[in-house]
Amino acid sequence: MNGTIDTRVIGQLAGIPFFVPAYQRGYRWTENEVRALLEDVWDFDTENGALRYCIQPLIVQPRAGGKYEVVDGQQRLTTIFLFMRLARGKAAKNAPPLFSLEYETRPGSAEFLRTLPQGRYEENIDFHFMGRACQAMRDWVRAKAGREGMPDFLNALYEKFRDSVFFIWYELPAREDPIEMFQRVNIGRIPLTDAELIKALLLDSAHFHGAGVRRQTEIAVLWDKIEQELHHEPFWYFLNGKEPGSTRIDMLFSLLAQQYGREMPEIDARTPHYPFLVFSEAVKRGGGTQACVEGLWRDVELLYEELRSWYEDYNRYHLIGYAIAQGKSISALRARMAGKGKRAALKALLADVRAEYGQGKVEDLTYEQGKKVRRTLLLFNIATLVCESDHQTRFPFDLYKKEQWDIEHIHATGDRSAGADDGIGNLTLLNLRINRAYEYRDVPFEQKRQVILEESAKGNFIPVCTKNVFLKSFTRRVQSTVQWDENDKAEYIETMKATLKTFFAGRWIAARPGETG
Repeated sequence: MNGTIDTRVIGQLAGIPFFVPAYQRGYRWTENEVRALLEDVWDFDTENGALRYCIQPLIVQPRAGGKYEVVDGQQRLTTIFLFMRLARGKAAKNAPPLFSLEYETRPGSAEFLRTLPQGRYEENIDFHFMGRACQAMRDWVRAKAGREGMPDFLNALYEKFRDSVFFIWYELPAREDPIEMFQRVNIGRIPLTDAELIKALLLDSAHFHGAGVRRQTEIAVLWDKIEQELHHEPFWYFLNGKEPGSTRIDMLFSLLAQQYGREMPEIDARTPHYPFLVFSEAVKRGGGTQACVEGLWRDVELLYEELRSWYEDYNRYHLIGYAIAQGKSISALRARMAGKGKRAALKALLADVRAEYGQGKVEDLTYEQGKKVRRTLLLFNIATLVCESDHQTRFPFDLYKKEQWDIEHIHATGDRSAGADDGIGNLTLLNLRINRAYEYRDVPFEQKRQVILEESAKGNFIPVCTKNVFLKSFTRRVQSTVQWDENDKAEYIETMKATLKTFFAGRWIAARPGETG
């Protein structure tokens, strides 16, 4: 995606003639959408001008005669024009000229918008919706301000729009096809992501001159490489618990925006496109130089390499992966490990896991303590790999996070061959798909065992400890393969306790040769 990008408050659009082309539909906002915009702007606290309200990207392309073709954003642009036109007529008569709007499909639209004659509201469908929007604005203002306070109210809101409401201004080069962009963001319903906006910002040709053009190309290539590597599912789901959006590198910019944003209190973190706005401000503060852009990009690369190093180290992978699976943020984990060597960082994280896991005896856990049981069973699986394996097998966080998991009774509660048992010795992790596909819940242990073996033979993911339960690997002297008896439960619990004790002791954390900390 090429083009120049900036932010512009509404007051900076004064005098610009905008042209809405025929490939776009006409103005179609309803009263609800109009009122929602006005409410949002009115309720937004600018903190005496320190904060500004973002109103999404306005994608434009320059045309002959100083005009700009509106590729995306015309509904909001028209709504803002209508409000400011009404406000100028009622109370802000000395305000500077506005921008202008012209619709290709309605030759008289520019004149209509300039005068807003009520007698022409039903002349065509565009004027109809514009007229309804105007009436909705009048009704909303009356309800808010009353007739006596209307002038002051309109003035205040007019000034707020003019000075504190801004578009992300994205200007397409004249050589690009605007219809292709329009189809992408409107027909395909694929909004511009922060990563795309930041890419346009950082790779703007204005930052690179002469020999610097080569560096611009190098950054573009590295950008695509990182985006591609983030599409490696095990890496992505190690760091994330949800499906990605259209671009994955957005994650890096969100993390860096949190870091940079501490020095930018004037940008509200709740604002749409917050990461882009932070990077835009960083570029401005750096003077828009190539050195500034390269410094920002260097931070992106360093962050990526840091996350990659987490993934590639066996012990960090499991400890960090568990913490993220429990809801710990990447930012919090980075802060916890900052300034520490590898061994010290792992010990700090392990101490946090131990503290958050809490006190209490494993053997006392029951089915009713669902959250604690699920956390214990997941940690048992991870600790088994970390403490007892040959460090070749990794816990697959991608497969785990893509599934829904049940805390499943090993001996079914509906199987009357033994008494019902809700204790941890009779519980294991099993994905919902297997439960539903095989009507698994109330079948005997022997039948469950056969299902697990079949699923494992197909290559489907079964957690190592769940598989070991049904193979009776935790039982030293197996008395029966058709039942899960009291002896099996006791030895299962003892193995779980011993494994977690070894895990929390942290002897598996070993520094590499020559490493301190």
